[in-house]
Order: sequence, then structure tokens, then C-alpha cells
Amino acid sequence: MDARFLFDGLGFGLEELVIVVEELGRAIAPGPFVPTVIASAVIAAAGDDDTRQRLLPGLADGSTVGSAALGGDVEVRDGKAYGSAGVVLGAVCSLASLALGVYGVVYWVTESNFPGPLLLGALVVAVLGVQGFILALVGEHLGRIQRVVEHRPLYLVDREL
Repeated sequence: MDARFLFDGLGFGLEELVIVVEELGRAIAPGPFVPTVIASAVIAAAGDDDTRQRLLPGLADGSTVGSAALGGDVEVRDGKAYGSAGVVLGAVCSLASLALGVYGVVYWVTESNFPGPLLLGALVVAVLGVQGFILALVGEHLGRIQRVVEHRPLYLVDREL
């Protein structure tokens, strides 16, 4: 039986999910709906039976909030996350786009047929890779700024002469 029907889910598919997400976006509804859906899909597809029975009912009825993340060198210290998962993701996307681009050019030359969708996909992945890399660097920079600001003096003495 499909995991969407088990654990109090309604059994809707991707088409219904797109409609719900569109309407939530139209209403500018706050809340972690998409991350919870992604987490429940990952747990339903890759989780063991104990994990499914423990987490999916709450994710399905909305009493539990979920999220999914990529693995990487991430460490939590003092309530803040530090690591390089974004940099790694940016590098992987950039290398994948380079490989797709090279393959597309080789295909173009050998087959005398321009692979427009393939090269467009490579361009999209390249933009995502650069964007992920830049966001990771900006995040690291903002983290450093926050650490500096947290260690500032609690007061400033100003005196006129």
C-alpha cells in the first residue's frame, strides 16, 4: 500500500500538491508547508518502518513540522550552525553543469544537432551552482559579522571635552 494512504495521509499526488502550494503562495500564507511535505516524502520513501510510524502521522496531520537538508560538514555550537554544505553544493552544481555543457558541445559537434534543452539545463544548473556558492559565502560573512557584533561592548562612553 502507498505510504500516502497510511499514517493518516489523504493520498493526494503531485498534481494536488502543486495546487495547494500555488494557493498558499497566492494567499502569502506563512508556515513551513513545503519543507514539511519534502521531509514527509523523504521519510516515506527512505525511512524504515519505525521512523515512518513515529513521524509520518504528525507530519500528515500538521501537528509536527519537518524539514530536509543535505549532508555536509555542519556543526551546531551555541545554537548556531556552522559548516560548508552550501559551498559543497555550489561546487557540485557547478561541476555538473560543466560536465553537461561539455557533453552538449560534443553532442552538437558529432551529431550536427544543437541540443538546446540540454545546454539550457546546463545553464540553469550553472546558475544554481554559482548562486548556492555565493549564498554560502554571504552566509559565512554574515555569521562572522554576527559574531563580531555579539562581542561588542554593551555600552559606549562618550564624553565632551
